[in-house]
Amino acid sequence: MSKRDPQSICQALSELKNFFIYFGHSERTRIQPLDGYIQRFQSERPSAALVSELEAFTGELRVQAEDQIRGRRFLPGPHNTEQQTKAELQRVFVMLRDAIDPPEPEWPRMDISGFAGSEFLKGKDTAYLGSPAEMRPIVERSIVLLRRHSEAIGRGDYESAYQNFGVDLRAWMSLKKFESAHADATRRYGGPPREFAIHGFAFVLADNQARKKSTNAEGWPKTTPKENRRAQVTGFWIRDAQRHGCHGSFWITEEDGEYRIAKFNFWAM
Repeated sequence: MSKRDPQSICQALSELKNFFIYFGHSERTRIQPLDGYIQRFQSERPSAALVSELEAFTGELRVQAEDQIRGRRFLPGPHNTEQQTKAELQRVFVMLRDAIDPPEPEWPRMDISGFAGSEFLKGKDTAYLGSPAEMRPIVERSIVLLRRHSEAIGRGDYESAYQNFGVDLRAWMSLKKFESAHADATRRYGGPPREFAIHGFAFVLADNQARKKSTNAEGWPKTTPKENRRAQVTGFWIRDAQRHGCHGSFWITEEDGEYRIAKFNFWAM
């Protein structure tokens, strides 16, 4: 979650306060407490306890307002219908929610169609964090790694495929367990894996600063050092001549100059 900005919370509370003033409720039970929270967020740290207290209070305000709208109390002026009043109520509460729990900014995207190996990608662009100048080797080396891995799996050479694993993945998944995971996928998804068709990159962490900001919400194993993290790649395991199979993802790291697999999974839609 992005860092809370007290000023944004105060702005949202001011909008909420204005809603209730125009809604015909300037009485102390609604307006004065909102003024009090504005003052507190101007002078106090937006702690979890303070935010929880505010959410409980404003949640009750919303329930009360929705009940009154159903009872045909509407805003005056241009919002004097049920639909318009509901829309304005929604707007101010979304503003407050986004101030309390700021959404993560969208990652920029880059066209990677000119990179070596891009002909094997269905998606020709990717989200990324960090320096654009550092993107090419990460994308190209990840594609090389996954094509080598796919070829080994396709010919049933699990021992060679296992050599593509990073230290952390090997620490908890033995070769036998790796073979068992693929045997289970073979039973569940309609046959042995023939080829991993790469759909594209879910994201790339293009430099050390971006890797420092990386979180486990991106799917990384907890034991994977941030400085090793490079990319997540998604695709489809083809399992028969009709190109049926299952989806899959790989999390790619760099260890001692070599690109490795930190994690993989299978799933069906």
